[in-house]
Amino acid sequence: MLIRSFGRHLCVLVVPAIAMAACGKGDEAPAKIDSALTASQSAARSKDVIHALSGGISFIGKDDSVLMKLVGGSSGAVAIKAIRSPLPSSLTETLQDTPVLRVMRPHPMPSMLTAQEQLDDSANDLAVFIQDRLLVESNIETKTDIEVTYLLKPAPTCNGLPSSGSTAPNPDCVRDLPKLQVRVVARADGDGARFQILLGPDKLELSVLIIHSDLLGWEADLAKAKKAVDFANATLGKSGSDPFPFSKLQGRIKVALQKTGDKKVTASFGVLEPLDLEATNPALAFKTAKSDPLISLTADGAGQQATIKLNIAQTDVRAPWDPKGTGARNLDLLISSGGLYGETTLSESSKELSLKGLGIGQTFVAVRGTHIFDLDFNPANGRKFDLVAKVVGNDVPHIEVTPKFDLSLAFKLKAVAAEFDSAPPKELLDETYTVTFVPGGSPPAILEAVKSTATFGGGMKVVAGTLTLATSSSAASTVTVPTGKCLVGNDAPAMGSHAILGHLATANCP
Repeated sequence: MLIRSFGRHLCVLVVPAIAMAACGKGDEAPAKIDSALTASQSAARSKDVIHALSGGISFIGKDDSVLMKLVGGSSGAVAIKAIRSPLPSSLTETLQDTPVLRVMRPHPMPSMLTAQEQLDDSANDLAVFIQDRLLVESNIETKTDIEVTYLLKPAPTCNGLPSSGSTAPNPDCVRDLPKLQVRVVARADGDGARFQILLGPDKLELSVLIIHSDLLGWEADLAKAKKAVDFANATLGKSGSDPFPFSKLQGRIKVALQKTGDKKVTASFGVLEPLDLEATNPALAFKTAKSDPLISLTADGAGQQATIKLNIAQTDVRAPWDPKGTGARNLDLLISSGGLYGETTLSESSKELSLKGLGIGQTFVAVRGTHIFDLDFNPANGRKFDLVAKVVGNDVPHIEVTPKFDLSLAFKLKAVAAEFDSAPPKELLDETYTVTFVPGGSPPAILEAVKSTATFGGGMKVVAGTLTLATSSSAASTVTVPTGKCLVGNDAPAMGSHAILGHLATANCP
């Protein structure tokens, strides 16, 4: 699924004399397009942007990087589930063996190549795919001064790419491509081109790809993309294979990768029009407001720095409330978040991870309008805070918090307790838990991890400030950790102690 064109009226700098002129009134003639030049430029520019990405992120995953030290050197698989592919499956079959996609499969074959080498090889594959598989003269169906339409044919579209070691055509692609009638409509856009992907005799829009001198991107109108996907599934006999069929799919999204330096790129995902999704099996409704970008990552290989920005707007998810597991398909459960926002910067040169303005809007869970859980964070400080994590001494994680950390978690399952087969734990029936970490005098409040020894099981030391964990049900259960003390686990809580806080304690640090 991908992109629909937007912003049809562009400011065009024709001559320096009008460089500061306002945007045209919509009556400008469309820019001309040259098919051969567009193919070669698009291939070269795509390759260049991916090369910049490989150089930008190469420092992040090194074993001695600050990120690896802050997370304890651990690694794990990351599950990535795409909404839809920007191209029909018959074409992605051809791309499946390019190195980056190969390692994203559930059980990839081990590779002796570094992540940077895999991205570089994939950049070469992408360039060949664009220039020698898609935008070739033999695929041209119609051509004017302002628009070129390609009707993709099995040869050469389905031929293998360089990293596969063979140019032999993919048999699935050869079989399916003619059935789908895949067209690529190219038009000039800014200093590059915009490629509309259409399927079938009705020319249903699947997505739009954008390639500029410094940008790779795709956009998708989800309602249009759904029609194109439904056509593809029906044509290929896969109508019943969709594991998550949507009954409603609206909104517009954008993904972009922009080169901002030799080894510097910004990858972003944006919601151009509010998303409104509904499904019946399983029952689900999802809404999120417009936010562009919703999330972005800027990687600077030369400066050894990466920055993630979050700006998730108001988001609501409705799902079945079915505590007895009867298979109910209602939408009685509402999870509502006032947004998630902030900026995180990882700096290898200063060996620190900084979070600025990180926060979450007022969040709750409700059943048929009755709140059963409420989350409140730093209400007196704009619902956000700053945090700096660095590595000090013998690879010890060190955390600084400004102005403070004030989290409240209110559980109210008593209102729906009768709907469970067995009663929920009493500590979740009607109880509010708070975690506060405030500075002793002026910010920041500081924590440091303390490693385990033969006589100490490990914990968190309060270097500056006071850490407090409390519950509304029992003042006696409060755990207070003053400056110089450590928060540790308590493997043998006293009889009658709180079921949660009883497993935590304050202790002297080694």
